[in-house]
Amino acid sequence: MASSAISLQRINSIWSGAEVSSTGAFKEALQADVLSRLWQSPELMQQLCSQPQSFLQEALGLSLPDTVEVNVLRENVGDTFHFVVPYRPSNSQALFARLEQMGNWWMVAHTFWWHLQRPDKDDFRLALQAMIIGHVWSDLDFKRALLANPKAVLAKEIGLNFPNRIQIQILEDTPVLYHLVVPQPPGNRHAADTSHLSEWQLSEWWMRAHTFWAWLNWMTLHTPLSQ
Repeated sequence: MASSAISLQRINSIWSGAEVSSTGAFKEALQADVLSRLWQSPELMQQLCSQPQSFLQEALGLSLPDTVEVNVLRENVGDTFHFVVPYRPSNSQALFARLEQMGNWWMVAHTFWWHLQRPDKDDFRLALQAMIIGHVWSDLDFKRALLANPKAVLAKEIGLNFPNRIQIQILEDTPVLYHLVVPQPPGNRHAADTSHLSEWQLSEWWMRAHTFWAWLNWMTLHTPLSQ
């Protein structure tokens, strides 16, 4: 298994003459590129699942402490939706920095959904994954409610009901355990088709979009903050 197959060299870190390797946009581009290769290569997918730390180091340049375990899951569009709650920074300065990062992610998610959903409904709210995580971090009562009844709480947050068959599992990161959910490849459904989707179909679309959004931002969230 040649290491060059997941070399960082595919994404140029110099944009318009500027070094951008530390920016969120570069990390999102890098993760999108890696994801496209995971979809095309069962061998790379197996490498990620069996040796996640070494894969993340080689493919994304992300070094995690030896004490951290990475639990890799593959998105299941059947009956279980995994909603990962990232680890909350312990001090206020780090928390503010993460929330500021998530504020930038909201703009990415908003744009993504604005183009995929018809604008005659309030569907832009479906993109606010970052705001849900921020709510979990800042409101202990909301967190308890989410852990106790995730399906009802998320349905209220996004303004849609989930199909009865869907089970929602909350996976909470800790300082020594991270969860990484790999999205499934997109299907053949086009954005224009959303005008014919039922509420339950839209909620399933939201789950797919959330997993994709969380993947794009995983590297940024798990890169240590500058001191």
